[in-house]
Amino acid sequence: MSLRRYTTDVFPAVPDKWSEVKFENFRAWGGFSLSAERKGGKTQYITVTNLCGKKCVLRADVKLDYPQNADGLYEIDLAKGESITLKAE
Repeated sequence: MSLRRYTTDVFPAVPDKWSEVKFENFRAWGGFSLSAERKGGKTQYITVTNLCGKKCVLRADVKLDYPQNADGLYEIDLAKGESITLKAE
């Protein structure tokens, strides 16, 4: 995971030989907990838990079942304590 100001990149530069990768409850910049998994070299899901009530902005290596903004980012607006799981399409 790569953390930039206001944007979190999930699996931005995973080597091809790491086809199976998973992390759980990783604390991300801005007050979020993220979990994600790759199988067969492709992201399967990303779970976002909002710990502070701010908007989470993600960049993913696959298209997810959530609307993207004009820049191809996912702006996830959840209340504090809420979670959402975004699945690859």
